[in-house]
Amino acid sequence: MKISSMYRPEIDGLRAVAVLAVILFHAGVPGFGGGYVGVDVFFVISGYLITSLIVAEREAGTFSLLRFYERRARRILPALLAVLLVTAVVVKMVHLPVHAKDAYQSMAAAMGMVSNLLFWKESGYFAAAAELKPLLHTWSLAVEEQFYLLYPLVVLGLLRMGRRWFAPLLGVVAVASLAAAQWVAGTDPDAAFFLLPMRVWELLVGCLLAWFLPNHRREWQAAAWHVWGRQLGAVAGLGLIAAATVLYDETVGTAVYLAAPVLGAALVIAFATPETIVGRLLGSRPAVGVGLISYSAYLIHQPLFALVRYGQVLEPSLWVMLLLSAATFAAAWLSWRFVEQPFRRAETIGRLPLVWMGCAGVMVFGAIGVAGHFTRGFEDVYRATLTEHGRTAYDRFVAMNEVQGKIEDTGGCRFNMDRLRKIDVQRFEQCAARHGKATIVLGDSHALMVYASMLANTDHPFLVGVIRGACQLSRSRFYVCPFDKFKAFADSHVDQIERILYVQSGTWLLEYPVNPAPTERMIAYLNELPAGIDVVMFGPQVEPFVRIAPLVPFMTQCKLGAFTLDAAQVQKYENLDHSLQERFAAQSQIRYLSLIDALQFDPATDLYDCDAVFWFDQNHWNQAGELRFGKRLLAAHPELAEQK
Repeated sequence: MKISSMYRPEIDGLRAVAVLAVILFHAGVPGFGGGYVGVDVFFVISGYLITSLIVAEREAGTFSLLRFYERRARRILPALLAVLLVTAVVVKMVHLPVHAKDAYQSMAAAMGMVSNLLFWKESGYFAAAAELKPLLHTWSLAVEEQFYLLYPLVVLGLLRMGRRWFAPLLGVVAVASLAAAQWVAGTDPDAAFFLLPMRVWELLVGCLLAWFLPNHRREWQAAAWHVWGRQLGAVAGLGLIAAATVLYDETVGTAVYLAAPVLGAALVIAFATPETIVGRLLGSRPAVGVGLISYSAYLIHQPLFALVRYGQVLEPSLWVMLLLSAATFAAAWLSWRFVEQPFRRAETIGRLPLVWMGCAGVMVFGAIGVAGHFTRGFEDVYRATLTEHGRTAYDRFVAMNEVQGKIEDTGGCRFNMDRLRKIDVQRFEQCAARHGKATIVLGDSHALMVYASMLANTDHPFLVGVIRGACQLSRSRFYVCPFDKFKAFADSHVDQIERILYVQSGTWLLEYPVNPAPTERMIAYLNELPAGIDVVMFGPQVEPFVRIAPLVPFMTQCKLGAFTLDAAQVQKYENLDHSLQERFAAQSQIRYLSLIDALQFDPATDLYDCDAVFWFDQNHWNQAGELRFGKRLLAAHPELAEQK
């Protein structure tokens, strides 16, 4: 079998599609809600090219593991180290130590090729604070690096067993990985997203394509359907990638849904030859040009976006993000021209200098990362620059910042059963026998805020959460959310539930009444809950969408009211609250509670005071906020804490 190593410009064009999708997704450009699938396209490309290279050189008798790893190092390390250098300098300049510590941890993990493990343990890719992590995107590099370490050894082993075993065994591993990803996604979606065993099927699709494509190319060309088949296959492939980019969002599940862009990438690689329309499009000079600098662009965009966002109290406008996207490609060209290209050429940078520079870079940035972790982001240096009041205020901010959303389960009858496991239901029934009827808080991370505030401000003995972040009834899909299970649970435990308090972020309802579908989905679900239960819908609070770090200097200098929200930000949530009150007035079963009326949010004083900020991130209370706003809520509605 012969695998051609001939350069294919259309694959660079496919890289351009992938990197544009990812960058515009992270920029928040409308219509690119599923742009993260660009990473899946990259995985397929990597598997295809790596297998083509290894097998071709193996059959030519020129393959060398040392040379393979050298090429990977030349491809990955120089641009990565350059980006880390700039990122480290800017993080030291603009980040608060409590946040710089996270960036330094990421730096050390990137040098150890375990970024994916770090982010798996920390929080999800779609978490509220994820957009402020400058090195979050290195998770995908870690996945590929781990794959590169193992895969050549696997290929050599399989080829020694005989070619007939190569494809079947890789196919078995791919199917097992896909099945594992789908299964794990139901219990630990972050693991399904970040970890190599649940991602390797995407790389193996490209590997299998590289194995089969040369074997069947001649018979395909002889087939009657060859010409129009290639056209349709290439169009279908690009269409699948485009559809996933436009139609998907962060609620889409791993594995099965991701099969669409993965299949799309495989179809494009298989059929997009220069004779096809898609092949000519992807092989055009603009597409190839973007593809050539795609690696540097991918490396640069996330630190640039995150660092700019971190320094701004409010989310940068769409135009600012588009300008940053353009700046990303300008910087990427410089990186490609003056960093990537010289190091890719062995005649310019020899093997020994490459090894010395690579090892030195890994050790230096690894050491900076470890030191930043153990010094809490070089916190003592920062605190030395503050006044005594500033140090006290900063210390309080750090303490409050670190406990947000952590609900301690003490083993009693105040607990969150977000998965509704059998053991959770048994515990609920035991608590019902002891305390009578429960109050249940249902919803997303905003429900978690309300639940935590009720725990802190009431003695209700039987207060249960059915809460998972990013789970809103307004969604069209309930992927990994407990809502389907909860409906059946409520039906079978109606005599043990006093009230259900449903809370979700109002951001997902802001299009109402122009787009009523999300709100109507939510109402339809709530109407299907048992009639014997008091169902309460919490209206939206004002979500300030401010970034906390730039507010800390105001706090440490005790400049109250130095920053306040644009009145339009407050007004849009007030308008939504008014519209929802009118809509729920027609509901006899669902009681509507206006959080805006209950909390009386004042932008001038409810973001921070001289001793504390009250928000963990853009729209979530921290512990101080839970105490502050929880007292207001229960003062306005004391019946919520009552138990019959």
